[in-house]
Amino acid sequence: MKTHKLVLFFVFAFLPLFSAFPLNTAHGAPNNLKIAVVDLNQALNESTQGKKSKKGLMADKEKMQKRLKTDEESLKKLAGELSNMMLSKEVRAKKEEEVRERDQKLRKAVQEAQQELMEKERKATNEIFNQLKKVIEKIAAKEDFDMVLEKGASQVILYSSFHFQDITPKVIQAYDAQ
Repeated sequence: MKTHKLVLFFVFAFLPLFSAFPLNTAHGAPNNLKIAVVDLNQALNESTQGKKSKKGLMADKEKMQKRLKTDEESLKKLAGELSNMMLSKEVRAKKEEEVRERDQKLRKAVQEAQQELMEKERKATNEIFNQLKKVIEKIAAKEDFDMVLEKGASQVILYSSFHFQDITPKVIQAYDAQ
């Protein structure tokens, strides 16, 4: 009889404590989690700053391509001079060496230009992603989200009883409003 009273005491004493944390009885997990997803690529590509950054990178790419095209045309002209039958062996050998050297320089310039563009894109993207992260944190705190996932990461989840709310448009709007 004493043990039954003790059990009843613990049940009634701790019942309010357990009822404060609703559980999904099927899985034993809280069923009131509020989860959001954000498509960071969409936010990057559709935000005003993202579009501006992309436009600047495209302008840089076009400038580099124009400069490299001029160098390439100059190299083709020099290579065309080799087909001149009137060149002595010595002059031909000098021109061939010059073509090889300029070809190597052009290849190196192309590689450096590609690396420079990739580095500029990486820096711009990281800067925007860091700013987006701050916006996401503010929205998550304001709207009481327990978790925010990148939309691509949420695609890895094959099944969930939780509803994921896409807040990408809110993130873009808040980021553009800064």
